[in-house]
Amino acid sequence: MVAKAILVVEALPISRVFSRQLWFHVLWKTLLFNVVVLVFRFIEELIPLISKHEGLLTAVGRLHRETVWPQFWVLQLWLFCALFLYCVCSELVRMVGAERVKEMLFRSGSSAREG
Repeated sequence: MVAKAILVVEALPISRVFSRQLWFHVLWKTLLFNVVVLVFRFIEELIPLISKHEGLLTAVGRLHRETVWPQFWVLQLWLFCALFLYCVCSELVRMVGAERVKEMLFRSGSSAREG
């Protein structure tokens, strides 16, 4: 679900609105990813309830009553943190370059001291 949200947001032109300042761009994309994940989570829970209770309003009411809200928001907060870390790493890789990052992560310890 999170991967689908990332693909959807990356395809939208709104994800590149604030690309001049890196810190603001990272926060903006994190927020967009989080909103799309939140919508996907609600839709994922609503679809079975709609078919079971034969109505959108009934399903929404049922979802509201059955959801454990503290657990829901803690999971959403964890997702926010993970998505923030993803955005920071992806933007750094974009700026530094994939080859340079591979070199930094996977070169051996002896060659790191020599070069």
